[in-house]
Amino acid sequence: MTLIRNKKFKTLVNSIANYTQEKYLGMGNPDSKILLVGSEKALSPTHEEDMIIRNHELLNNHYQWYDIINHYNYLTDNFDSVILKRGHAFNPFNPLLLALIANRVRGKSGHTYYGMQRLINAYQALNYDPDLRIFSPAFHQNTFSKIFITELSIKTARNQKAANFNLDEFLRSERYSFLIENMTYQFFSTFKTIILYFGKNIRYIGNPETAKRLQIINIFNRSLYHSNRTIYRHEQKTIEVYQGLKGPKIVLCRHLSAGFGMNEALLTAHHF
Repeated sequence: MTLIRNKKFKTLVNSIANYTQEKYLGMGNPDSKILLVGSEKALSPTHEEDMIIRNHELLNNHYQWYDIINHYNYLTDNFDSVILKRGHAFNPFNPLLLALIANRVRGKSGHTYYGMQRLINAYQALNYDPDLRIFSPAFHQNTFSKIFITELSIKTARNQKAANFNLDEFLRSERYSFLIENMTYQFFSTFKTIILYFGKNIRYIGNPETAKRLQIINIFNRSLYHSNRTIYRHEQKTIEVYQGLKGPKIVLCRHLSAGFGMNEALLTAHHF
């Protein structure tokens, strides 16, 4: 048994040379079936504590995964203390193991991580995934064992307004180029469901039925077209689901920290 089984993820990590933040991979469980994609990390580019978190989560992300895959994948516990005792005191299987991050999140029910937890708890109430039994008990019981999380943009900002995201610039960026590389795409193809929780902000996703929106959708599943889109409504909220004959389904919803009622909508319509 190894910590990471996903061959596509291991190939991607080992293929990256000259790592830059534009090649940010993500955190959580790369063997999971659900990928959650945010707009950008909610961190100030100048605040001292935010910069420390940015170094752990973003700048050292490739090093973390490369080191685990090539030197520690023989371990059987994703939360083994050995992982935290390496060159950087951070475990990408769960960012909350870093006290600085945990203290910032704890007790703040509106935080994105709580939104993820509530979503996954609702999902677990309706589904039982036998694959989860292979993980150590602590990791199994943790939200991050059920998901992998990444960001569309690698710029950091406390909120989307401050991020001043420009879709045209993004589609010409190194970050976009990395996301559409074949090895990155092959990794994305291993997920069953991909939830874009910036999916109601047209600055990031583009207007409905446009070529720019399809470019974002096709980052994660190239076989999809606008004809594959279905709109679902639940209690005056809507989600959009792109689903074709192959590859992951793509769910567009509002930010998880802002609309916990969306959890029920997603699950009622069986969009996992």
